[in-house]
Amino acid sequence: MERATWFAAILLLAVASSCTTSHPSTNESSSVIPMQLFYFSSLPEMVATSDLVIEGTVKSVEPGRVVGEGDAAIQFGQVTLSVNRVLFGKTEFSSVVLEEFGLESGHPSQVGDHGVYFLTQKNDGQGPQFFRIVNSQGRFLDDGDSKLIAIDDQSVWVKLIEGMSLSELQAEVDVAATAVRQGRVEPAKPNFGQG
Repeated sequence: MERATWFAAILLLAVASSCTTSHPSTNESSSVIPMQLFYFSSLPEMVATSDLVIEGTVKSVEPGRVVGEGDAAIQFGQVTLSVNRVLFGKTEFSSVVLEEFGLESGHPSQVGDHGVYFLTQKNDGQGPQFFRIVNSQGRFLDDGDSKLIAIDDQSVWVKLIEGMSLSELQAEVDVAATAVRQGRVEPAKPNFGQG
């Protein structure tokens, strides 16, 4: 099974098996944190595991697809991101669609958000422009004051990035991408024991 396929299957299974549902498109805080297939020990490892890394700007946020029925139904948020710059990977699209549920830790995307997104391509028939963030470490937003904000800043390396500017992070991703292309950094292996 391809990496994107089992990532989507595990994420959907973890979300669907949760007792609590929420609707990120309504800006309610989500109490559901899906199981994360990856938790990275470094920026290069996260780059290597991502299908696409972009600098992007949120153009729209709207309700997305609904999975399940009744009280167990889960509604995803659907975020349209303009692709300002591709930092790693390839896309033919000037915008991509980001499906959100839970990994944003109660901080769903807002129109105008601008930052660096580490994405994994969905492979469930929705189309090649559909992605999810690779994990809760996979989004860094420009705070408008030359610093970055992370969703999950528990790791030391993520805290260091929060002290950077957007251009400094872009430079770090460029270095990491070169190391990945040269075969010096391997993608992370799935961690089924990490919540």
